[in-house]
Amino acid sequence: MMVRWQLVSLLALGLIIVVLSSCAHQTTQLPPGYGNGSFTTPPPLGIGIVAVGVGIVGSPDGGAFLSRVSTPAGSVELNDVAFDSSGTGTGWAVGTGTILRTRDDAATWEVMQLPYDFGAVATAQDDSGSVWVGGSYGNSPVIRMTHDDGGSWVPCRLPHTAASWVNDLAFADYRHGWAVLGASPAVILKTRDGGRTWTKTIPTVAGQLNGIACTDSRHAWAVGTSQSGGHPLVLATTDGGARWRVQYAARPLGGELDAVTFADSRHGWAVGHDGLILATTDGGTHWAIQPTGLQGGVLHHVAFFDDLHGWAATGGYPMLWTADGGRHWWVMKLPGGGYDAVAVAP
Repeated sequence: MMVRWQLVSLLALGLIIVVLSSCAHQTTQLPPGYGNGSFTTPPPLGIGIVAVGVGIVGSPDGGAFLSRVSTPAGSVELNDVAFDSSGTGTGWAVGTGTILRTRDDAATWEVMQLPYDFGAVATAQDDSGSVWVGGSYGNSPVIRMTHDDGGSWVPCRLPHTAASWVNDLAFADYRHGWAVLGASPAVILKTRDGGRTWTKTIPTVAGQLNGIACTDSRHAWAVGTSQSGGHPLVLATTDGGARWRVQYAARPLGGELDAVTFADSRHGWAVGHDGLILATTDGGTHWAIQPTGLQGGVLHHVAFFDDLHGWAATGGYPMLWTADGGRHWWVMKLPGGGYDAVAVAP
């Protein structure tokens, strides 16, 4: 297989990388435990992505060329990452006692330390500059927000629940957002004032919810596992969180969904245990399984740039990627250890 290489300087990272100018792929057999697909280097896509876990790895072109990025957080394991959609290169990553901020597309990071165990971070889709982080303090869930680019982190007032952890956050704009808490039966919180106050919704279906996504102030989806039988569970609202209904509850390949994302109002993906990926092209009216080749693996996180280009984090050194909406999922190898979350850096 013939490829042409061109040497370019990536000044922002201070590294020399090689750029593949052909769309041809180089493949090798997957190691045991990762199914029967193959490692495949994606062609340069012109889409920035960042993955976090035991460290941070970034790519300006969808994963064709990947570089590890040093951070001032040291050995802190990072649990989530998000970028605003303004195109300014501003992003956030969170871990135990740590919030990281970048203003240059993940080339460099600044650290902020707060005494909380953070597991989720969300930015507003309307480019308002607001950011929310969630996790726990002792046995209580916590959410903090900033409207001044991290200059101050304001506590949010949460209703009393039996939960001890914020699993995920999603915001449609600077006022409307949702949070799912680590509790069974499932608990969903919603806010209409930018996170200052939250109200509690308990869906009629018992289970635990791990991830949430939204496309506007009325439409959102939450995923997890049902309490009876441990089936993958997808809930949806079309009225701003007043009511949640079941869109999917079955036992296909795995018993739990960990994360969900929507590229627009129709195209969405949910990922979870046993390499399970569910996809919808009609806003969740119908969900279909997308084969991945993973056997026994867990997909922790998923992100899409549009209705074609997406990435799913396995928690290990491979990461899945697709360029056709998930009809085919390939595996690319990441440098270093495991990565639990991935985000598009527009």
